[in-house]
Amino acid sequence: MPDLIQPSNVEANGDNTIASLTAGMTTDYRVKVTVILHENHSRPNLSLQLLDADNNELARSFIINVIDQQTDFTLHLKQSQQKYPLRLRCESFMVDDVPIDFKELFLES
Repeated sequence: MPDLIQPSNVEANGDNTIASLTAGMTTDYRVKVTVILHENHSRPNLSLQLLDADNNELARSFIINVIDQQTDFTLHLKQSQQKYPLRLRCESFMVDDVPIDFKELFLES
């Protein structure tokens, strides 16, 4: 497929750990998330998973080849009734199923 953009020879030797993970609930059942990577990262992938108190998955997102140091986005929940506290887990990785780093935080209602 010649029309696909292929990443240029990205080196995986930068600091691809997660510098900061913050999140907050909105009134319309969304979770606003900010992930900050280190300045000298080498475009890692991010996996985000939102779980309820019973470890049921409420939302999941993947961001591939993160370019910017700071990434802001919103996770949309499928239902309005969740069992709190919610747990947000973010992993950075270059190769599937081989996490480099992870951060977790808990959200209350």
